[in-house]
Amino acid sequence: MEILSKLFGSPMRVKLMRFFLFNPDKIYSSKEAASRAHASAREAEKELRIFEKANFIKRRVIIETEIINRRNKKPLVRRRKLNGWTLDRLFPYLLPLKNLIINTTLIDHREMIRRLARAGSLKLVIAAGVFIQQEESRLDLLIVGDHLKKAVIGRVVKVMESEIGKELRYVILETLEFKYRASICDKLIRDVMDYPHQKLLDKFEIGDKIEVPKHYQF
Repeated sequence: MEILSKLFGSPMRVKLMRFFLFNPDKIYSSKEAASRAHASAREAEKELRIFEKANFIKRRVIIETEIINRRNKKPLVRRRKLNGWTLDRLFPYLLPLKNLIINTTLIDHREMIRRLARAGSLKLVIAAGVFIQQEESRLDLLIVGDHLKKAVIGRVVKVMESEIGKELRYVILETLEFKYRASICDKLIRDVMDYPHQKLLDKFEIGDKIEVPKHYQF
């Protein structure tokens, strides 16, 4: 991310670029784009206008619906039109830009482990999906450990999502549940272990096999 920030001017610009590249068919308001990138509305609006001038994104109208509940009356439905933004697939440098931004290491792996470690005793962290450019993967992150605080992991994931520009698919398992699932060749575990993945942390020393070592089995 640091190298790309230097090339493109700011981390915010890279975040928003990734956001549109990862979600090419969706339309987002300026407010939602700012929220996803953890940016102020003013910062996001400035970048979006730069993108529009470069023909990287284009405007689309969004219909926002608001339902207001009223006591002893039917709910009041209000609709309003908002300017939205979506990726312009005719942008001439779309493919090389996508290859550069998406295929660059999204988050340093040591930094990812450091953040997740705040949630408890980590035993196994596996990255797949978006982190290794395998979009067909079932998960992006498998996190295993003891006494894990899901709320803390949730906050860490939200920050990573803002940096990457994409919602992450992740599963949190306590060690006992992971060991049980591994012992019965659970489909979720096999779907991760039998396909491309990268172990960021492996205190079980399970290697590339789904079996859990004897000293970790029941």
